[in-house]
Amino acid sequence: MERGKRPELGVEEGFLSAPLRLPPINFEKLKPWIGRIARVIPWIFGVALLAEIISFSVGQHGVLADGAYITLRYARNLALGNGLVYNPGVRYFGTGGPAFAVLLGVLGKIFGVSQIPLVAEMISNGSIAVTCVAMIVGFREERQPLIGFLAAPIYVLLHSTRAGVGFEVLPQMACIASAYVFYLRAWRNEKTALGASVLMAIATLLRPDAIIWMAPVLVHAVATRFNRRLITESDVSIQDRFRDFGRSIPFKEIGIVVTPVVVAAIACQIYFGALWPAALGTKIALSHTTQWHGYLSGGLSWIQRGWTTDGLPIIVLLWLAFLGVATVGYYAATKRDRFLELILAGVLLHSFAYSLTLPSYGWYYVPEGLGIAILAASVIAYCADAAKRISSYGAAVVLALAAVFGYQLIIYERYSVSAGQHVLETSDRIVVYHALSDWLKSNTTSTDTVGLCEPGLIGWESGRPIVDQFFLVTPGDNDSLRRHVFDNAFRTQHPSFIIESPLLFGSMRGHPWFWQNYEFIRSFPETRTEPLTESEADELRKMDRMEVDIWKLRGTLLDLKEASSLARDYVKSLDDSKTGSTSE
Repeated sequence: MERGKRPELGVEEGFLSAPLRLPPINFEKLKPWIGRIARVIPWIFGVALLAEIISFSVGQHGVLADGAYITLRYARNLALGNGLVYNPGVRYFGTGGPAFAVLLGVLGKIFGVSQIPLVAEMISNGSIAVTCVAMIVGFREERQPLIGFLAAPIYVLLHSTRAGVGFEVLPQMACIASAYVFYLRAWRNEKTALGASVLMAIATLLRPDAIIWMAPVLVHAVATRFNRRLITESDVSIQDRFRDFGRSIPFKEIGIVVTPVVVAAIACQIYFGALWPAALGTKIALSHTTQWHGYLSGGLSWIQRGWTTDGLPIIVLLWLAFLGVATVGYYAATKRDRFLELILAGVLLHSFAYSLTLPSYGWYYVPEGLGIAILAASVIAYCADAAKRISSYGAAVVLALAAVFGYQLIIYERYSVSAGQHVLETSDRIVVYHALSDWLKSNTTSTDTVGLCEPGLIGWESGRPIVDQFFLVTPGDNDSLRRHVFDNAFRTQHPSFIIESPLLFGSMRGHPWFWQNYEFIRSFPETRTEPLTESEADELRKMDRMEVDIWKLRGTLLDLKEASSLARDYVKSLDDSKTGSTSE
């Protein structure tokens, strides 16, 4: 080839036919950068999780379930010097968390009683953060950090977590998860789990059902201690075996948990006249009626309503449960994740115990939400581990898909939080309850009693003495609830005013005594001259709207014959409405 002459490049000998060669990657130079990125990732995740919790708390601000205000009213009365009571002068054990009410009462005394709902929200949000940290630390101790990092944000997003804001159940779960972490650390180092015992005692004081969560730890502690003795000792008699078994029981830790609980129970017996919340008996009675779902059936329907508009088919839920169980089996058989085992054992025991007797309330499912979050994170971690064996990029692909799904979930849930707050603040029920509370404060005296079936928000805002239709906050006959007699509280106590509607657990207008003793005043939010009829209630149900009527105790009794005629007319209209809806 002549010098200076450009060669002619053909297809076969030009750059098109030349193999594509990339410069070699020097992984030794990249190792420091990879290490720095790996050290920064947990901090990035921590900041993102903190931002998610803050966003959660902002979206949840002011959105409390009606039942949360029951404990808040106990706390307010304590801060005002009326004692730990719902109605001043009546010592009735109607709150499931007396220790939480005492804590809120003390803080309300310091910061002002008007700030008690805000303080309850802050404690709930802080408890969510503590639970997330406990999961991350717990799974990191088990060398499964990915499960903890994935379970924490899922737990924050779940509807069950939002339903628990304002209740004692979120601080309780924070104490239990932290207690499990302390226990596992002490167990590995063969030390006394004093920290775990103190946290479990606090959890039990917050809510007595924390005793259920002690069982997995107690069984694990006894079994491991006894096995260690079997390994170190051989050829011993049966008597020695029993002696070793007795020595394996952690009496010191049990004493730390039981002592303050027994003291608190004695104090409740002296103050309230009951060791356990009297409202528990009421809820057990309600679980035998048609007014509430059972715990398991209510939980399934609640999950369906929470995740999609149309609801998940039961078969999908069953497949998800099967996948979760298979994942747990995988980890239990191969990696022995003890933190996961303890948490899920506690969740299963909690679900089993509650399904035996109690009805469905949204905040009861916070432990189940924690279990769902851990199961979902375990499934993702299992898929990533399996994909990693197939390809070196498999785990990255799985985590990327999970991130995309999580991003879509965050968008949906953030919209759900915003929409939920908007709906809760502007829905007919909340608007009606706010207006009704203002009316009661303006048109009734402090001694006038008000009968209703949802004593939370109205009881908190109005401050009036309440007669609870279902005996959750006032004494009553639970046997009447078992017999499906729901007017016993009003029939026997005759409150000054009754808030009643066909939209609220049925109407009492089918009973002559009601017409004899009460006269219609007005309705909310509409100002009607006549009480709401069943046909009008059907139309409101279709539009998902709320309307209630206020009835006042008559000065003189209505004639029994006239009262019976009005009751018969209402029953006839009720039958006509059912016939019309059936024909449609």
